[in-house]
Amino acid sequence: MTDPFSTPGDTTPDAAGDDRRRPIGQIVFGIVLVGSGLAWLIAATDLFNVPWRAVLAGALIAVGLAVAASARRQRHRGLVVVGVTLTLLLAVVSTSEGLLDLPLSGGIGERNYAPLNVTELSSEYRLGIGEIVVDLGNVELPPGETRVDASVTLGSLVVILPDGVAARVEARATAGEVRIFGTVSSGTSVDETFEDPSYADAERRVLLVAAAGLGEVDVRR
Repeated sequence: MTDPFSTPGDTTPDAAGDDRRRPIGQIVFGIVLVGSGLAWLIAATDLFNVPWRAVLAGALIAVGLAVAASARRQRHRGLVVVGVTLTLLLAVVSTSEGLLDLPLSGGIGERNYAPLNVTELSSEYRLGIGEIVVDLGNVELPPGETRVDASVTLGSLVVILPDGVAARVEARATAGEVRIFGTVSSGTSVDETFEDPSYADAERRVLLVAAAGLGEVDVRR
């Protein structure tokens, strides 16, 4: 029977309790989205390497705790879907890192490095997903051997070496393509080495160790 003194906006205590219980899934899902978005932003801006396995694992733990907390209320179906999705993503990331033999770290997007001198030159350049270009054409290398490591887990790696400097290139791709000064090798477990004939006796030498997980390595002059 309808209470004649009630108004259309009134709710019963049970309904009010339901309204209080309902947001738990939305709150947790929002926290997961915000946390993942912040991690993605940090990775995209290359502030520091983001351990994606840790991010996904943390999100999965948060969802699991929320499911446990809401189990008695039977309002966790949406959270279960999110948990299953996170589990699959975590499995994909872990499997891909194992198969590609490279960590999924170093950022996401496009990276272009063009040092102008030795002080700006880094010994290692790394990207997780995307395209990375390392242009060493303007660097005057010091006498002796200079080693540079460059890698991309998923995507494209382009390295431009300086003219007039003897080079040794050790390049590999777990699955994809390796191109060294125009010579192309493709397939799985591609591993190629190039060395200038004068490398051992040259005054200035550059040793490039380049790698791609799933993608391509392109070394040019």
